[in-house]
Formats: sequence, C-alpha cells, structure tokens
Amino acid sequence: MSQALSEERPPVGYGLEHSVGQIRYCLAEKIRISAAEPVVNGYNSAQVDRFNAMVSDYNSRCGQYRYLDSSMNLARSDVEAHRAELEQAGRDLIKSVGGIAQPSVSTDTSSTITGSNPGVVPYRGLDASDPLNAGADGSASGDESGVTEDGGGQDD
Repeated sequence: MSQALSEERPPVGYGLEHSVGQIRYCLAEKIRISAAEPVVNGYNSAQVDRFNAMVSDYNSRCGQYRYLDSSMNLARSDVEAHRAELEQAGRDLIKSVGGIAQPSVSTDTSSTITGSNPGVVPYRGLDASDPLNAGADGSASGDESGVTEDGGGQDD
C-alpha cells in the first residue's frame, strides 16, 4: 500500500514560489478537476457550482506560480504514483453533491441548451504547458537551481 500523498494548499496569489507540498496540491487538484468534469450533471446546479468553484479556487492558487525544477520533478513523481486515487476523489467530490437531477421536459423550443454538459464551464484539460507533462518533450527549462514559472491556470 502506498503512503498518503502530502499536499499543502498554497495561498491565493500569482507568481508566488511554491514548495514541493504546494506543487503537489496544484498537480493533484488538476487531476481531480480533470476527472470531475465528465461526471458533472449539467442540469444539477449544485454539481455545476461545486465544479466551477473547484476551477476558480485552482486558478486563484495555481494559475501562475514559480518553482524549482527539482521541486517540480519530485512533486510530479509523488503525484503520479497516486493518479488513480486522485481521479476517483475528483469524481467523488462531484457525485457527493446533490442527487441526480434530470432536466424537466418542456415543449418550449425558443431556447435550447446545447453541448454535452450545459451549465458547466469547459475545462480545457492538460496541454503542453502542463507541469505534469513538462520535461517529457523537453519543454521544461532551467537547471536544478533555477526557478521556472508555471502559467497553468484553467478557464472558468
């Protein structure tokens, strides 16, 4: 059995240098958010609100931060070892909110809800600038003593 992941919730702010524990939180929260989005019922306002609050909080703490390359490497390794449980935790955070609401049936066609999950602000997922993917393609720069900036915020 693996050891519990130690995360430290970083303060709200931009451009702050994060510790290993704070980087772990940001990487882990990104995984939880990615896993949570597909299970949000767009017709359940409590679930939509919970998801959007998660994204907003993530952006305020992890939208842009600085880190040592060695700290990022350690945090990334620690978080990846817990990916499956973090994904489940993200899904559980949404499923635990409210019942499963179904859309009401209406004959009014003047306004149509479109998209697979109405009401949910799209989460763009992981991209090339994602710290979880940094280094895989040589995109992370700097040396072990250098500080790198991350602008990995999510749109909300």
